[in-house]
Amino acid sequence: MLLLRTSWYGVATDKLPGGCGVPTALLLRWSYERFLATETTMPKTLETLRSTDVRKIDLDDARRHFDLPIEEQFHSRRDLISGLSETKSQFVDLFKESDVIEVWRGMDCDRAWAENVQPGDDLGDSWAWQQDGAIKGSGLDRMSSGLLIVGEVHESDVDWGLTIAVGTFHEDECEIVIDNPGAVTVSRIIEWPSGEVIRDFEAEAALPAPAR
Repeated sequence: MLLLRTSWYGVATDKLPGGCGVPTALLLRWSYERFLATETTMPKTLETLRSTDVRKIDLDDARRHFDLPIEEQFHSRRDLISGLSETKSQFVDLFKESDVIEVWRGMDCDRAWAENVQPGDDLGDSWAWQQDGAIKGSGLDRMSSGLLIVGEVHESDVDWGLTIAVGTFHEDECEIVIDNPGAVTVSRIIEWPSGEVIRDFEAEAALPAPAR
């Protein structure tokens, strides 16, 4: 919409085509109130991640699970909290488009194992938010064969405390720790390194039920 600059009894206005003038102050107030209304009605994403207090992350628990070199990388608690906060901000920016996150997991398993996987099975809590991270973190890059599991998880089912801690020290593994492994919706199982899709759970779900 075209706005023409003019004045109204000494007050700057924006004039709409056709001669209707609106005081700029009123226009700005209306715009601001509309902005606030939009902010309060827009759906928020990553509420669990955003509410995570990095000062309360159990680093002893993280160290027991992932052998984190905390003292080697940070020499003071202030530096440590700063590093954790930076990792959290990076995750917010990385996943801000959706509450559903694609996750990957590498496993030293074969086709026979893959054929028996059922939706909702507990496939472990240590996943990656990127394929390369899953390959490196699981050691598939050093194996002659294995499997890549691909799925999705809601951000509320992620243990963000552990994920932020691990991401601060082992960034290259793209680790994401699942609080409830059964909440991962598995979509595909892929053979490594051929890339062949062994199981496509979405396609399987669309098949007609077997006749009784």
